[in-house]
Amino acid sequence: MIGSLLRPPYLAEARRRYEQTEISPSEFKRLEDRAVDEALETQTQAGIDVITDGEMRRYAFYGHLIDSFDGFDKFGGWGIEFRDERGEKTRLRRPLVVEKLRWRHHMCAEEWTYLRGRTSHPAGGRLLRSRKVTWGLSNA
Repeated sequence: MIGSLLRPPYLAEARRRYEQTEISPSEFKRLEDRAVDEALETQTQAGIDVITDGEMRRYAFYGHLIDSFDGFDKFGGWGIEFRDERGEKTRLRRPLVVEKLRWRHHMCAEEWTYLRGRTSHPAGGRLLRSRKVTWGLSNA
């Protein structure tokens, strides 16, 4: 089973534009759907036994957790410096709890629903990759 696949440049650009409110939520969702469809096709053609959505909808491996709750400052914590795809230094800021956490929505329901609607292959995904906890595996 594949975890994260590299996000296509158009999706990285769409996320940036969405976060700057330059594109609508529906336009951003359309581009996410396109990236997931392409990830499914890539894995199917490669003969992967259990396919995933490639984590295309996540800004980081933990992003779906942060987005599932109110009470986080998404980029308010300490940062990790690394080099991006162009070799330039960048810093990924970590989330920070700033108030009591309140459940907003299920972490993976949208990802799973879309994935199951797009393939008949066995499919799965991860809640948090670092723990290697799977959120679904199905043959139907």
